Amino acid sequence: MIPYYFAANSIGYLCPETSTHGVIHSVFNHAINLRLVTLPDRFVTITLHPLPNLPLGVQCQLNSEGHNHTVSPNLMSLFSKGGSVIWTRKSIQIESTLFGQISFSLENSKIWYKPIINMRESIVNHTQLNEQALTFITKAIAICMSDKIPYYAKDKLTGKLNSFYQQMRYLANLGITFDTLKACDVQSISRLIGLGEGLTPSGDDIACGVLASLYLLTTNQSHFEIDLANNAFRLQQALRAELGIQLHKTTAISQSYLVQAIESEFSEPVALLLQAITCLLEYKQNNEMNYSLDDLLSHLFDAVKKVQAIGSHSGNDILTGIIHGFSFITKTDQSIC
Repeated sequence: MIPYYFAANSIGYLCPETSTHGVIHSVFNHAINLRLVTLPDRFVTITLHPLPNLPLGVQCQLNSEGHNHTVSPNLMSLFSKGGSVIWTRKSIQIESTLFGQISFSLENSKIWYKPIINMRESIVNHTQLNEQALTFITKAIAICMSDKIPYYAKDKLTGKLNSFYQQMRYLANLGITFDTLKACDVQSISRLIGLGEGLTPSGDDIACGVLASLYLLTTNQSHFEIDLANNAFRLQQALRAELGIQLHKTTAISQSYLVQAIESEFSEPVALLLQAITCLLEYKQNNEMNYSLDDLLSHLFDAVKKVQAIGSHSGNDILTGIIHGFSFITKTDQSIC
């Protein structure tokens, strides 16, 4: 049998820079989770293109040049839990059930860094953003969750909300109600941890989404009205502390993602969505700038769709958390109305 060879397209900016070793924690069709001795409470995830990258991730593709394989295999046919891993600056050597070891080359790969979401200080002296700006953003995201780009009609943002309401019905079946999400207290969000099925339960993904929205707001405090900025900072600190206490309630993999979210480290699609939201907020703060609202809404739509593609349901859960994270700050439920 002819072995497979893989090459990394990009390496997450939190991945180890020195040699280490570990074992395979879990294997899926297009992803492998590694437990390395230098990161005992985290996982490094290898994904096959076109799956996106992570701060602790390596996005790879099959290296078919000079080899006979041209189609990426199901990784579950090549690796199994407990297999040994050797990580160096040049490659990752992973024990295979079929070929002894398979190499993932790290040479010639780029480092993936999260995009900048800081609003430009050149517009900080304009009118500060208020609850209405956050309402605009949350409704736009909810509309994008359907297959329509939001649009303006008679100075009002319009579009279908069908997919958002379907998402809320799905969560209600898990015991996660709209009232729970709009309760506006840290305990309500922390009680979501572990609710749902799968490697990353829905409640965990919602909490990650809330943390993402708080990260965006606290990064740009000077652009928001003082009460909103203070609320965001206070709630971020309280939620980080409370979620850290609740980590034992969920799966090992979800714990790893939650710890990263607590530290404001998010996957590539979520980071790009935050960047798209930042651009829209800049427009709302100063719409005299050389922006096209249609282009910004189209950009937001594309970013939302990439988040929705995460897992079987994780993407929608993260979006739900982001939507409610903004209303969490304003202490209103007007984010969709």
